[in-house]
Amino acid sequence: MSKTLPDFVVIYDIGVYDFDGFGILARNPKLTGSFTFCKDYIIGIINPSNPSSIVWGIWDTIPGMADGRYRVPCGIDKWNKELWLTEKSHSSMRDAILFMGELFNILGDIETAVKSGKTEDFHSPDKTHEFWKYYIRGLATFARSAGREIVRKVSLNKEPKRLLDIGGGHGMYSVAFCRKYASMQAVVLDLPGAVEQGKNIVREKGFEDRVRFRQGDLKVTEWGKGYDLVLLFNIIHTVFPEEAPRILARAHQSLNPGGTVVILDSEHTGNEKDLSATSGFNELLFFIINGTCVYPEKDIRKWMTDAGFINLKKKKLLIMPMTLFITGRKPS
Repeated sequence: MSKTLPDFVVIYDIGVYDFDGFGILARNPKLTGSFTFCKDYIIGIINPSNPSSIVWGIWDTIPGMADGRYRVPCGIDKWNKELWLTEKSHSSMRDAILFMGELFNILGDIETAVKSGKTEDFHSPDKTHEFWKYYIRGLATFARSAGREIVRKVSLNKEPKRLLDIGGGHGMYSVAFCRKYASMQAVVLDLPGAVEQGKNIVREKGFEDRVRFRQGDLKVTEWGKGYDLVLLFNIIHTVFPEEAPRILARAHQSLNPGGTVVILDSEHTGNEKDLSATSGFNELLFFIINGTCVYPEKDIRKWMTDAGFINLKKKKLLIMPMTLFITGRKPS
């Protein structure tokens, strides 16, 4: 990663939190030479007798220098460090933080994008393996926390057997539904870079026999038919307004009679003259990274009803309060 990234991202990339403590000597190939790194938080060794060793850690204030090294006090207690910050913890946020670094790389040139109208293709096939790793594993971190609540709040007429997860690269939402429904089989359709990472994640969870992956572009690849449940999670904001109705129509075609579509997307209040902070940020973010935008709830509801969905139901997610979470049913 670039040294121009925010300090908190660089700290994760270096792997500071995966050592046994702070202010200790450690060998790390990402830290070489005698230099100060991330001036607010982390210090490279200044020890001429052993330049391959590093003294580093989190500090609140910079104390005096002794024996050619900085003494670095601990800034985070051991329990919280191990729970949230280490790579091997079941609740680690490391991948999510590294994903923020990828966003930072794009948003760093926000002024140019706004002035010129030239935006990114966030899902470009030219993206690197490292990008897809941080991106998909970062999203999986959030999905891991949200999955149980989402599954609990999706009301179905009968137990579903087949699920189609559009653009669900990491597969964690499919895993969550498979955990609840013992006989369910899921298919995840996504781009090649996402599929590569998703297969590994699902395998780590032990669901590779029930969650399968297909490579393809959701706009052109056939979705197939005979599904009881279709997930469109963070998909609508990645397409242009003329494409969105077709996405809902394809979801309707893929479902069995009585099947359910579930939409999870970013919130937009729909008030163009007085946007909420969330709506405004979402509009700007997705314009910069995709050239698209977040759509008001009323527009999404219209696209759903035009596609043939009935019994539209909106629910609030406690773990994702600033999102739109809405379901619709295909008539029996």
